[in-house]
Amino acid sequence: MKIFKKIISIGLLIGLKIFAVIIVLYPLVYSNEMNEKQINYIIYGNEIVDFDSIINKIPKENNLFTGVNLFDIKKIVEKDYYIQKCNIEKNSESKITINITEAVPLAKIIIDNKIKILDQEGNMIPYRYGFPINTINEIRLDKSSIDILLENKYDIIETINFINRNNILLDDFIVTIKNNNILAHDIYKSIYIGNGQIDKKKKNLKTFIDLYGWKYKTIDLY
Repeated sequence: MKIFKKIISIGLLIGLKIFAVIIVLYPLVYSNEMNEKQINYIIYGNEIVDFDSIINKIPKENNLFTGVNLFDIKKIVEKDYYIQKCNIEKNSESKITINITEAVPLAKIIIDNKIKILDQEGNMIPYRYGFPINTINEIRLDKSSIDILLENKYDIIETINFINRNNILLDDFIVTIKNNNILAHDIYKSIYIGNGQIDKKKKNLKTFIDLYGWKYKTIDLY
């Protein structure tokens, strides 16, 4: 009987020691598992889209059974109007790198008191709060000219880029579309571009300025 009680006592003592070891080690093991589950994202290329607005949309932890789906993350990130594409690389189980190519805003357009942004690819995207719209050109038009803008947006984009590249007008020049015609102007000079044959008109404009400079404040390329 005494031997039986002694065995029980020893068993309880061993059990208590094992329990104590588990209590001590569990937080360390749990913490390590949590660190493995949590994903550390490194994001490059985002100047307009802030880090938090990207992170808040994508998984923070690895799924216990399936891990993390990079294709799903790519789809989520590229839903943002200001992100053209992103490349995702999994560096380890808990580290993912996201390389972003953002849209390049070219001009602001105000329609019905709402600001839209025309990017370099010809996409009309919503205005993003906080974006410094005073750093891009403005396109002015009335409702009747919206179709003209959409039909000729690539000509308009090329015209704006051409004028900016060659410093033909001030940085904050405006493009006005009215009566099926395109007019680029700043506070000092105006260029009547008309509609169509943009490549030919660009060459004519460059030749004219090389010959005459800004002797004339109005240039008609119709």
